Amino acid sequence: MLSHWRQYLAISPFYLVFLGFSFFPVLYSLYLAFQRWDGIGDMHFVGLQEFRFLWKDPVFWLSIRNTLVIWVLSTVPTLVGALVLATLLHSVRRFKGFYRIALYVPNVTSIVAVAIFFGAVFSKNFGLVNAILDTVGISPVPWLSNPWLIK
Repeated sequence: MLSHWRQYLAISPFYLVFLGFSFFPVLYSLYLAFQRWDGIGDMHFVGLQEFRFLWKDPVFWLSIRNTLVIWVLSTVPTLVGALVLATLLHSVRRFKGFYRIALYVPNVTSIVAVAIFFGAVFSKNFGLVNAILDTVGISPVPWLSNPWLIK
């Protein structure tokens, strides 16, 4: 273990930055969560007293439910889809390189470009999806302004 001290020294800046900007702020936030403090004066330890109102607040429970729904609706299909694609890519012989490139391109595509694309496709007034729906006689759907559809 000591024979690799140069390698550890080389990666130590990452861990120092991680500790400084991620780990310590989280610990300090946990410390502050159990204090009563106005940001200027002295801090007073109050324990769980600051959290009592959360148990009775319906908005808190709604946000917890929404978080769990979003987590399940994003994690489960992603995991299943990834396993199916990995199995298919592993078993296919023809066009293997093409499929790998086609699946890798979204990883290097700019998120901003993807957001602009989806905004254009799902726009209520000028979106491609609503234009197709209008063609078959269905009224436009507010895809990007309805909270349930955004989930």
